[in-house]
Amino acid sequence: MQRWSRPRVRPWAARSLAARLMLIHAAVLVVAMSTVLAVVAIAFRDSTVSSVDNGLTEDVREFEASGSGRPVTQALDTFAHAYLLNQPFEPGTFLVVQLSGQPVHGNPGSRALRTDPQVQSWLANPPASPRVVEFDVGAAHYRARVAAVDLNGQAIGGAVAATDMSAVQRQLSEVLLFAGGEAGAAVLIAILSTFLVLRRVLGAVGAVTQTASLITSTAPGRRLDDRPSNDEIGELVRTFNSMLDRLEAASLAQRRLLSDVSHQMRTPLTVMRGHLEVAGRTDLANTPEARETLDLLLDELAHTSALVDRMLVLGHSLEPDFVRPEPVDLREFIGDVYTAARALAPRRWAHGGAPDIVILVDRDRLRGALLNLVDNAIKATAPEDEIRIGAAQGPGGTIVITVSDTGRGIPPEMHARIFERFERGGPADERGSGLGLAIVKAVSEAHGGHVTIDSAAGAGCSVSIILPGSRTVPQRIETGEAAP
Repeated sequence: MQRWSRPRVRPWAARSLAARLMLIHAAVLVVAMSTVLAVVAIAFRDSTVSSVDNGLTEDVREFEASGSGRPVTQALDTFAHAYLLNQPFEPGTFLVVQLSGQPVHGNPGSRALRTDPQVQSWLANPPASPRVVEFDVGAAHYRARVAAVDLNGQAIGGAVAATDMSAVQRQLSEVLLFAGGEAGAAVLIAILSTFLVLRRVLGAVGAVTQTASLITSTAPGRRLDDRPSNDEIGELVRTFNSMLDRLEAASLAQRRLLSDVSHQMRTPLTVMRGHLEVAGRTDLANTPEARETLDLLLDELAHTSALVDRMLVLGHSLEPDFVRPEPVDLREFIGDVYTAARALAPRRWAHGGAPDIVILVDRDRLRGALLNLVDNAIKATAPEDEIRIGAAQGPGGTIVITVSDTGRGIPPEMHARIFERFERGGPADERGSGLGLAIVKAVSEAHGGHVTIDSAAGAGCSVSIILPGSRTVPQRIETGEAAP
């Protein structure tokens, strides 16, 4: 038996800004309109009830005035019968009168009131001062004024002037229905206008967001359409475009500086290295002190040259065409990196395997990043330690390429900043440039991925480049070839 499950309601924070603003605006409008309807209903009812009470008082007074002005020869009972039979009353309004010792008289349609015991009791014993009461007779609800009939200052009986409130209730319902329809239409119009305003305002914000994402990836020169309007939206667009111009100019200046410095430093370093190597083959290097000095200078030059090369790579990483993807057989690629790594230092090398898939990456950039990880692993290990290179497919089809070692490890407090430029893993890495892991991070992010590190002091280190599953090239099942 399939169990019915209630649909999940999206949490408030997960909704879009436009949806939240629309819901808040709609809630405020509904509360405001409900308050207005309640005030209108109360005011209409009070006004109607007051009008009904005035009408009932006037009916009794007109009866008393007519009775006082009747012909002397006309009996009160005859007058009451004739008056109530011929006097026009408002629809749903009734007047029931009983004079002392006489039967109960009422206008046409008042039979239910004349025969009601409660009304007969009021007529037989009218109150000393008029009072207003509400009561039910059958299915009808009445509001009535109970008073004594006073002719020329003498009480001669009782009178009950009543109005059937069902007509009033119908009027109140019609007014509320009409007002509610107008309020609903006003709410819908207000929500629609708010939607149009939010669409225009948030549309500009969305365009800013989309343009910013494109600028960071594929279109560094992209700009928002410059709106001619002088409102806040137009000012936002112009300010954003101006900011992009300044950022692009600063980024371009930074790339040029890194490239220029790197290129300018390469030539003198090469010249110095050449002269030192020539000097090492002459009589100037015959003494141990001279040989030691030459070796030290050559080592420093090699270190500086490596630093310049890495600065040049980081400078290129700021450019949109930093990586140029091509189909690469992952298993063959990992084997190539493993073979190159084994020649770098005597360690216990281990091949972690790789899935038989084709990925779309920049082979040279990714190979350089992995060799940087291998170089760091060599520096953190001794000959008896193990360094493992391998790849696997992770959750969601991601590609995880890992370089791990059993060396001294990196303290957890350094994990957050170890990928920053010129940051070293510890005192033992002072000979490093501090740019290797920064390059690894730049290459990973240029491929749409990221880098993770799993390490602790004295417990080895494992660094993984995680690439998105979209980098996997689909395979043709029937031929085994990579799909174009």
